[in-house]
Amino acid sequence: MKNKKVLIVVSIVLVIILCILSYHIFFNKKDTETDINNNVNTSEQTEWEKHCLSKMDDIMANNEFIRPGLELIENVQEEASEFCNSENVINNKNVDGLIYRKTKLCRMGDEVLFIAEVYNYTYEDVDAKVNEVVFLDKDKNELASIVVHMNPIKSAESGIALKFTKDIDFSLDEIKDYEVREKLS
Repeated sequence: MKNKKVLIVVSIVLVIILCILSYHIFFNKKDTETDINNNVNTSEQTEWEKHCLSKMDDIMANNEFIRPGLELIENVQEEASEFCNSENVINNKNVDGLIYRKTKLCRMGDEVLFIAEVYNYTYEDVDAKVNEVVFLDKDKNELASIVVHMNPIKSAESGIALKFTKDIDFSLDEIKDYEVREKLS
């Protein structure tokens, strides 16, 4: 009888320990996902971030809708006469759970092209929207802005943000960063 009581107590303690461990593992995973969403801009990426970004490449390879935009991102190197090479422009940028990556800002003839792959890193589909991309100088002063229309993007899929404009008549070297703001009607 005494052995049965000890066995029951030990079993209960083991169940409690397993529950506590499961709880900590689950909530630490959620914190890690939040950290990934907040730290995409850092140059030191965790293995999890690198894994997620590599998965985006797999998704892109099979997405017919954005393939022309991705090809334009790759081909623009040969056709552009001037590039913005600021790290804050060309590095990945997290804007409300949307990761702007493979961003190019370049002059092609008398127009400037802004193009980026936009990956929906959230768990919800994003409706079509109009965004304002604001270009900033080294002191974070606004230099110019453009309006970019974005198609709906499903969770864990990508779209393209694309705009040709003649409104930027200064050197792209002046642009050191950009912000994306939702354009309200």
